[in-house]
Amino acid sequence: MIAEKGQTYKKCAAVIHVSPQTFTKKMHGSSMFCIEEANNLGDFLGMTGKEKIDIFLS
Repeated sequence: MIAEKGQTYKKCAAVIHVSPQTFTKKMHGSSMFCIEEANNLGDFLGMTGKEKIDIFLS
């Protein structure tokens, strides 16, 4: 979805206030997104509530 929206890991990391390295770890499952991070990232990417649930909670 990040690529579909024309965004980068670096921009997404800035939105949730983490380093690009930490964001990469979260994207690859080495670290978890907290609820606030997932919500903010979802908002930034224009995700619906259902998309957020499907992606972050499944």
